[in-house]
Amino acid sequence: MSRVKKLKELITNLDSFGHPITLTYKNQSTYKSLFGGIVTILIQLVVGGYFISQLAAVFNRDGSQITRQTKIMDLVLNDQKIQLDRSNFEIAFNFWDSNFGMNDLDVVAQYLQIRAIVFEILYDPQIGITQQQRAIKLEKCGIDRFNGRSDVVTNLGIVDHHICFQKDFDASLYGSTYSQNVRYISANITKCSQQYLDEYLPDKNFKCKSDKEIDDFANGVMFELVYMYNTFEENDFDSPIKQQISAFYSGLNSDRRAIRIYSVQKNFAERRDSYFANSLSTQRKEFYQIRQEFDFNTKQVENQDTFLAIQFFQSNQQETIQRSAFTLIDAITNTGGLVSIIFLVTQILIKRIQQQLFFQSLINSNYLFYEKDKVQKPNPDQKIPLKQETSIDLKPSKKHNQNGKLKKDLNNIFNHSVSGETFQNDMGWRDFDEES
Repeated sequence: MSRVKKLKELITNLDSFGHPITLTYKNQSTYKSLFGGIVTILIQLVVGGYFISQLAAVFNRDGSQITRQTKIMDLVLNDQKIQLDRSNFEIAFNFWDSNFGMNDLDVVAQYLQIRAIVFEILYDPQIGITQQQRAIKLEKCGIDRFNGRSDVVTNLGIVDHHICFQKDFDASLYGSTYSQNVRYISANITKCSQQYLDEYLPDKNFKCKSDKEIDDFANGVMFELVYMYNTFEENDFDSPIKQQISAFYSGLNSDRRAIRIYSVQKNFAERRDSYFANSLSTQRKEFYQIRQEFDFNTKQVENQDTFLAIQFFQSNQQETIQRSAFTLIDAITNTGGLVSIIFLVTQILIKRIQQQLFFQSLINSNYLFYEKDKVQKPNPDQKIPLKQETSIDLKPSKKHNQNGKLKKDLNNIFNHSVSGETFQNDMGWRDFDEES
């Protein structure tokens, strides 16, 4: 039986669903005071004001978090490609004279020409290196260029003064400058070719200038490259991906061949812009940036007619920008955390005050107090036996009827007082003084 009993006790002690046992004071689980109520009201005002400020941050789109992750790709082994067209890649070319005046393209065509090529290099261990190229047709830029940014196109004087890729331009890039297999775009500034001139201006019957005239012209002009790229605007929640237009300028030298290397970087923007919770809405969109990597110059060699080569390769970097808006869930979470901290600190600070007020309330409810100077002195002619035992039954308040010990203590106190004995209770005060 003893083992069975111990087993029952062990199982009983493991009970996680026992009924709680609590004591109450005036039908309340805690003692409530005026002081505690005032402190509670002040805390509620502070918390309410803080929560309102958090709601304002939600609807004003303040406090958004931005994280950026950059991925480095090994393009030697990675066959990833990026697809380019006019929606994400747009460039325009022009020439300026030494006085920064824009040259007439028909005049420039008699000296210089622009050749745009999709160039591909392939390596096969059995065959070796092979090269393939596809020409990109060029045309004068119209008002619809650069994704319809007519205001910018007009302001920069691009319409009919710059040369653009054909409207149905489409090309893919892969590999890098150090890959054995690579595809890139190259725009070359070369000497005038009569075949090109006849195709570009078939009705003009122009003739290319001499090599001496071409060299003199090239040394006195400046080449302009206008290109489009995208940026991510962190504080714009309607259309955060913005199209930007920039320009690159370079002089030409008949004795040197210059090469400029640009990278086209594909990035992603992940937006979690919901007002309620970040997990409710996620939008992912790609955008492209163009960066200048490096440039170099070589000495012009015989039968070499290229003054400048601008090459566009795929970038080996890929950036992902994540934006998480400050939501209603965040506001509630922050407010709840503040409430927890304030209540914990306040409870520590006013715990002793509340305890003292509770004890004082108990004493006021259960004990009688007498002022010493108002106690009536006994009549000397009246004889009262010193050892007379008189029982006075004091009834505590209704809230303490259950406390039999308190009732017994009160009776003992007053029994000793009437018998003429001087006493001192646990609180250290005296009720009666025989000498008075």
